[in-house]
Amino acid sequence: MEVLEYGVQGKLKFKQFLRTELVYAQRSFWNAVVNVFPDGLLTNRYLRPLAMHVSGVSSGKGCRVWKTVYITRPSNLSLGQGVLINRHVYIDSYDKVEIGNNVSIGYRAVLITSTHETESPSRRAGEIQGKPIVVEDGCWIGAGAIIGPGVRLSRGCVVSAGSVVMRSMPPNVLVVGNPARVIQELKAEQGTGASIP
Repeated sequence: MEVLEYGVQGKLKFKQFLRTELVYAQRSFWNAVVNVFPDGLLTNRYLRPLAMHVSGVSSGKGCRVWKTVYITRPSNLSLGQGVLINRHVYIDSYDKVEIGNNVSIGYRAVLITSTHETESPSRRAGEIQGKPIVVEDGCWIGAGAIIGPGVRLSRGCVVSAGSVVMRSMPPNVLVVGNPARVIQELKAEQGTGASIP
């Protein structure tokens, strides 16, 4: 086993191994604490968001988080006011994830910020890279939708259930499919001037 090598190189590998294990232990502990509370008005609206805030998630007032939400790096997650995160949501926050005000994230949705370098033909899943995700105010991400690395969902965007979004979307549109594409413009709030260019 490489971790048990002796000398300077072995010590460096062992320190790196310990650091990695500490990150995994911290992540597992945090997710266990947040998900130990049963679902209910008090836990979803107050206790679970408070536990998330204590662990490093930046969150606004009125957030509701259901049980069995998994977040890889809580300190990289920022939630606006009135956010709803439903059951079994997975947020890979290897890079920053910014979720605006009044956003709803449906059951089993997945937000993924990490990807890999693909330059080397001998190993296509190379070094991990992070690309931030931004979900602007008023968006709704449907059940089972996947939001990929580097995506920005503009204000008022609706992602249909099961859709796979791998590129940024304009404001106030309904997107559907794999890969997701715009199928309908939605009514914009008065005075925002937001529409498809």
